[in-house]
Amino acid sequence: MRQAHRAAFLTMLWLALFFTYGHVYDLLNEKYPEFNLIPWLVGGWLFLFSLFLFWATRPKLNFISSAAGLNTIALGLVIFSLWQVISGSGVRSAHALGADNAPIETDLVKPENPPDVYYFILDMYTRGDLLYTAFDFDNSEFLNALEQRGFYVAQCSQSNYVRTELSMVSSLNMMYLQDLDDEFKPESTARRTLWNSLKHSAVRYNFESMGYTTVNYASGFAWLELEDADKFISPPPFSSGLTEFEGVFLRTTLARYIQDWGWADPDALMGQSFRDRFNSIFDSQDSIAKMPEPTFAYVHVISPHPPFVLIRRQPDLPA
Repeated sequence: MRQAHRAAFLTMLWLALFFTYGHVYDLLNEKYPEFNLIPWLVGGWLFLFSLFLFWATRPKLNFISSAAGLNTIALGLVIFSLWQVISGSGVRSAHALGADNAPIETDLVKPENPPDVYYFILDMYTRGDLLYTAFDFDNSEFLNALEQRGFYVAQCSQSNYVRTELSMVSSLNMMYLQDLDDEFKPESTARRTLWNSLKHSAVRYNFESMGYTTVNYASGFAWLELEDADKFISPPPFSSGLTEFEGVFLRTTLARYIQDWGWADPDALMGQSFRDRFNSIFDSQDSIAKMPEPTFAYVHVISPHPPFVLIRRQPDLPA
């Protein structure tokens, strides 16, 4: 175009169309699921692309006067994003507490032969009677096998909260939320103290105070991960060829048609990331059990929680 301001203005408009397409599609599809929106939406976007081109190439317009305002908006967005990154990545001691009233023990003494402790969470794994009622699935063989190995199976159990983050913070701190911190109120939607209370719980603090080694695994959900644990296990990055951010990018922009045209399947690629995490948990259990020091392993498995992916079968373990 031989004019920097004109080219920059048109680029901004076209990028706005590119990045908003998927969001508009999802919004309209939720409200009007019975209509085929693709021809209308693609036609509308092509019209807007052409209209913006026509506007930006008018000889009497140079868009110089708009540069200062648009640059100010862009700078504000960058500062806001940097503030989110910086405020969410503060360095704190691993041996810390996230809640004001976390019930810690100051006189704990490590026993002579301390046992390893494993806290397994199979996210959304439903109790036997509900599996049978809702899905006509009889899980008694598995439950009986657990009882034969000395496990206690709680009948008619219920979680203490309806969301994972709320339930886990309460469990790992051995208190109900309203007693754990003054910030936990019914009207509150803040998450920073909540997630800090999960990462730096009273249970973890007590075990580490006795000299236990903390073990945790990558789950794909940052607020569930104890990255500062003594041993944090994660599969190799990008093994699927697509990160979760890239998957969201494909679905919420004009690039969503890459999947429709069969060039890539974001769901399958992202599913591979979840599968890799599952397998890394299973594959590392033997090495964790052989660690000479006493360990507290918090093993949060995102299964059978969605996304539903098949995991390779493991060999039968001895009783």
